[in-house]
Amino acid sequence: MSETLSAPDPVTLPGTPGAIGLGLQKLTFSFKFAAALLGNLTRLDQWLQDAYQLDTALDENEEQDTSLREPRRFINQTLIFTQALIDASRIPLFDRAEILSLRPLEPSETQAPDAVEYEVKLITPFIDVISPEQLYAIYKEAILGAGRMSKTPLTAQSRQKEYQHFNTKVVFPIAKQASRGMSTQAVLRTAHQQDIPFIHRAGAMFQIGWGSKAIQIDRSSIGADAAMASVISNSKRLTAKILADAGLPAAKHINTNTLQNAREAAKKIDWPLVVKPADAERGEGVHINVSNDVELEAAFKHALKVSPGNQVLIEEQVSGTCHRIFISNGELLYGVKRCAKSVIGDGTSTVRTLVETANQKALSTPPWRREPLCKLDDEAMQQIQSAGHSLESVPAKAELIHLREIESTLAGGHDVEVSHQIHPENLRIALYAAKIAGLHNAGIDIISQDITKPWLENGAIINEVNYAPLLGGGEISRSYLPTYLSRALESDGRIPIDIFIGGDNAMAQAKAHQQTLLKKGLKTYLSSHGETLDCDLNQRPYPFTSLARRTKALLLDDTVDALVLVVQNADILKSGLPIDKATYHSTAKAEAFPRSGEVHTLLHTLQGV
Repeated sequence: MSETLSAPDPVTLPGTPGAIGLGLQKLTFSFKFAAALLGNLTRLDQWLQDAYQLDTALDENEEQDTSLREPRRFINQTLIFTQALIDASRIPLFDRAEILSLRPLEPSETQAPDAVEYEVKLITPFIDVISPEQLYAIYKEAILGAGRMSKTPLTAQSRQKEYQHFNTKVVFPIAKQASRGMSTQAVLRTAHQQDIPFIHRAGAMFQIGWGSKAIQIDRSSIGADAAMASVISNSKRLTAKILADAGLPAAKHINTNTLQNAREAAKKIDWPLVVKPADAERGEGVHINVSNDVELEAAFKHALKVSPGNQVLIEEQVSGTCHRIFISNGELLYGVKRCAKSVIGDGTSTVRTLVETANQKALSTPPWRREPLCKLDDEAMQQIQSAGHSLESVPAKAELIHLREIESTLAGGHDVEVSHQIHPENLRIALYAAKIAGLHNAGIDIISQDITKPWLENGAIINEVNYAPLLGGGEISRSYLPTYLSRALESDGRIPIDIFIGGDNAMAQAKAHQQTLLKKGLKTYLSSHGETLDCDLNQRPYPFTSLARRTKALLLDDTVDALVLVVQNADILKSGLPIDKATYHSTAKAEAFPRSGEVHTLLHTLQGV
């Protein structure tokens, strides 16, 4: 895998794949870059800190060779930036690449003998959700971008130009191709921070933990969540019927796909109404306070346009604000009041200035971390006027000026935590709604004027039951991720893994150890590259002779309580092992095989679990 950039790009980035070691596979890259690429590294620091909100402080020993201090600093800054792009692209690689070596090139090695060039060798974790070529492309864009930024003053215009470049060239296409939700990245990041292993299964699905202690996840949902729940939650009509049939409070509604039927529904339910697509997400096409036939026609046409199934719900409007009650493992995880997009008065600025300031702040944030901008459209003007203001009036300090009727993913908003304020009766109906939908994890939306009051008292309703609701999208939600994982997993999700190395003697010791673990009540499996014994000591055939692949297969088996591995050749020096921790046993009688010394050295890096 190699590429040479044509002039005037002063950098060559050939990459060499390598997959040795433990845990995640590794890739090694070799970069050749010209000294001309390095500009003002203080300016590059400013870009990374101010434009991308990155911490550029490095915990490392200072480069002893003074001639290499600047290029090393440049590469380290680039690696910090690369890691931010990888995370924004929803690639679950959470450890930064490391510098293996850095050296100046001899004149005979450079493309331009009169130019100063360097070669840096890096090693980076790798996971199969992305190809080596794609990962290489991210490094390429990052190093060239770092070179540009080190030579470019940071202005509003240059900031937006770089944002646009990296969003369109790297983040958006890779994240779109991955089709993984924000929740997946947030959950896996928390697992990594807590030293909990994870394995990519296929597509957007991951396994957190090993063997019998593992869970399967897709976004915030887990394997125990019923498949039918995704069908129910994707249809607001089905949700409302199932809730009503179960004796839970739900809004009266009529499903239709014609304007005439919508008008008849309005007569039956009465104004004001909520008009929304029966099957859309992110709050798209939802209209509230629909109070007459003219508004109904406009709302109906918009909702029908954004409905994938061309179905619209005409629904009674219930007073109150949406509260998201997040249920995990059948318990309350947290609750928030979902407040509509707004600006906050400071006592001196006009509404127009508050909106402009809020948008300027948002635009100084990378697109992949940016809140939706404030719009001064018809809906916003209606909200401003209903609050007794105009664009030129000055709201009081701390006064909230709403720009939207409701909070939605599309329009944005902010959350206020209410976890400890939810009335027990409201929590009961939320828990029951999740249960009848077959969900261990769910986002139950309750529209209530006051969540501290029981739903019977103020006419609150359950508005939606959400399958795989967004988790980790905001500061409140992120703070509960460790609790989410602790409820879903048993301890740290790890099973005991013991490794023996050698020939027949090692196999005999491994089998004796398997018997010991079995007597302790652990369903223990044993495997070498060519033989696998299950917990009943029966041979388990596999279509491959690879210890790495057999180990991974057993880690994905939910009947496995413990693993005993026997290393009998040097294959793992090429394939690695898909584990980062184990207990390594030196056999009583050393039995050598080709490169066994290197295998011993590799396995000595393991720490007991």
